[in-house]
Amino acid sequence: MQTLRNTLSTANKHLQYSIVEILGLQNDTSMILQLKAFLSDDDPILICQTARTLERLHELNSKEVKTIQQKQQQKLFTLLENSQQDFIKGHALIELAHIDAKQAYSYIERALQDKKPIIRYHASYIIPRLTEEQGTKLLHNLVGAETILMEVQKNDSNISDGSRGYHCE
Repeated sequence: MQTLRNTLSTANKHLQYSIVEILGLQNDTSMILQLKAFLSDDDPILICQTARTLERLHELNSKEVKTIQQKQQQKLFTLLENSQQDFIKGHALIELAHIDAKQAYSYIERALQDKKPIIRYHASYIIPRLTEEQGTKLLHNLVGAETILMEVQKNDSNISDGSRGYHCE
């Protein structure tokens, strides 16, 4: 945990997102103050992930988390549309799905048809959270649906065994 503590202030956003997830999974409350500081960050992905981690650590209630997510929602849409970094788009998509999978549906559909594997990879984590009808419709409309289906099955089994943090809740 000391390594995570030392690395939490990294400029590498992808690493930072992962550390916040790990803290929630480990139920580690030793860095609550550092996590709460992230709630005032400019990065809506980090803010939303931190809010969910703090909820899991019983530092925020569901209503507080929902309020934070709703305040960040438009920023997440902007990231999805304008970010040049694929992993940012992927994480923004996951955060939008946590807020409202219905609103994120068209983005999920588009992401699953993207030629870049990292975008499809992030989007595949969301499919098990959709209704069966939505998931089936997405899979039937995809080019290369077999590849996506394998990703979904893998992610679905990860959800079942709890091995992938908040991507799978």
